[in-house]
Amino acid sequence: ERWGRLAVFRVGTEEQPVLVKSGDDLRIDWGYFYLAAGGGAQASWQETASSKSVTLPAGSTARVESRRPIPAREVMGELRWPALSVGQQPVTRWCMLAYDDLYSIQYLGHNLRPYWRRRGWGARDLLEAAAKDFASLRKRCAAFDAELTQDLEQAGGHEYAEIASLAYRQCFAASKFVADANGQPISFCKENHSNGCIATSDVFYPMSPQFLLFGPSLA
Repeated sequence: ERWGRLAVFRVGTEEQPVLVKSGDDLRIDWGYFYLAAGGGAQASWQETASSKSVTLPAGSTARVESRRPIPAREVMGELRWPALSVGQQPVTRWCMLAYDDLYSIQYLGHNLRPYWRRRGWGARDLLEAAAKDFASLRKRCAAFDAELTQDLEQAGGHEYAEIASLAYRQCFAASKFVADANGQPISFCKENHSNGCIATSDVFYPMSPQFLLFGPSLA
């Protein structure tokens, strides 16, 4: 698809069993994965089994999609940019990876939206906002990273800072932020390699120092 200046590849399951299954050693099997980029990029998908390739022409606002279900292992998304000329000034290109699970958690019998969807946003809103704010977000992330690294090095040295930086990313990757009925954020830690149990003490306890520092009211 093409959303304004963004070329977008989307893939998802046909059935979309949102928050249906339970049991051990399961993974998410609903929602949609997105690969998107600007800068004149073209999005395409290819059926690896048949080598069939479909590309959305640059400037087109149409949608190109498969007419039949394809096993996930047999489809590949791709982005292509116009050829670059070698020169004195550096040139950069970026792409975005996103996963929209539509609903994230079932809590007290209610399916809750991810927090970023609390005001009615969809995947297009998210990706377009991220593309628009790319430069400012990059600066904010770099500034936060530098501040956090400095604090960690002062607390325990370089090796401690490296370990704690990994722990920071792991803690947030294992958490899901959803909106309650009032649009307020709720954080749940997940067991990513089990049946999707949430807020278990063996996961929350070791990650609680981080949330007590960065979000005490949320914790």
